[in-house]
Amino acid sequence: MNIKTLAVVTSVFLASCAYGPMVSQNTISNKVTTAAEFDLNCSAESISIKELDSTSYSAMGCGKKARYVLNLCGPMNWAKVCTATLNGPVQEI
Repeated sequence: MNIKTLAVVTSVFLASCAYGPMVSQNTISNKVTTAAEFDLNCSAESISIKELDSTSYSAMGCGKKARYVLNLCGPMNWAKVCTATLNGPVQEI
């Protein structure tokens, strides 16, 4: 292994230690559920999440539904920076 390769590997390793794990499907579900708990005023156990496309999800619970857009939630992003943002009004169902 040459010096440049070693430097890159070391940098990636140190960065991963600083930011934690990479984004997983579990991370995405947790981010959407946490956002929906607040926006729907509903417990996590009462919320169901459905993937609409690769960057948006719907959340339903407690007689309401909302749409969320993912930000920095790709497979090469760190879980710490991934967010789910409300995209439109919360609707009564």
